[in-house]
Amino acid sequence: MGKGVVPDSHPLNVSAARSTALKQADLIILFGCRLNWILHFGLPPRFQKNVKVIQVDIYPEEIDHSVESSSKLIGDCR
Repeated sequence: MGKGVVPDSHPLNVSAARSTALKQADLIILFGCRLNWILHFGLPPRFQKNVKVIQVDIYPEEIDHSVESSSKLIGDCR
């Protein structure tokens, strides 16, 4: 789930406080993953009620799978 994208030593790495970071986020960007049970389906109380979601995926059927995305991008991230 993105491990290694931000080094463990970086001040913006929130892996130790993921639940707090998700609760306080006003924007979630998903690259090729879905909001499933691991991410509590993107719903409160784990996420803010009005959180905005930008979803990027190569499969159109994965877009809006759990919550409606504010922005939808279908295609390869490259």
